[in-house]
Amino acid sequence: KEAFSILSFGSLGMLVPTQGGLGPYQFAVQETLFLYGLGKPLGYAFGWLLWLAQNSIALLVGVICLLILPLINKKKSEINTAYTS
Repeated sequence: KEAFSILSFGSLGMLVPTQGGLGPYQFAVQETLFLYGLGKPLGYAFGWLLWLAQNSIALLVGVICLLILPLINKKKSEINTAYTS
């Protein structure tokens, strides 16, 4: 129940037009956890950890995809030239 609340209110914090929810996301997680009895500093720190983990994964996967993209395009162009000749 708590995890769904954090996910819901945190996603609303990501919708605020900032750099990936920087600020409003942590505040939303902090206030949601405060409703469930956790202290505000702990909730704010947890919000930062969640934000950092989510954005790090997005950046890492994005860089990996950018590195793999030329290999995928090369294979597709080789297949297309094989069918046309």
